[in-house]
Amino acid sequence: MATTRRECPAEAMTGQRGVIDRIEGEQAVIVLEDGQRLLWPAGELPDGAAEGAAIVLTLALATDAETQRRRDQVAALQERLLGR
Repeated sequence: MATTRRECPAEAMTGQRGVIDRIEGEQAVIVLEDGQRLLWPAGELPDGAAEGAAIVLTLALATDAETQRRRDQVAALQERLLGR
């Protein structure tokens, strides 16, 4: 699911910066400022994003309910794999 495109002035941007280097099938290759490459689902890019577009990656905390759901999933997987 693509997100809505939101533009802001460069001085207002916070987060890891990069550029969409290329899109290979369902994956976008994003090159970060420090040279690291990040594979990102192309369908999760903002609307209008294309090769050569400058981007800013930001993080947000999930809700407490989402965090607990994922902890429960991991615990169930550990129980299944390790028999605990």
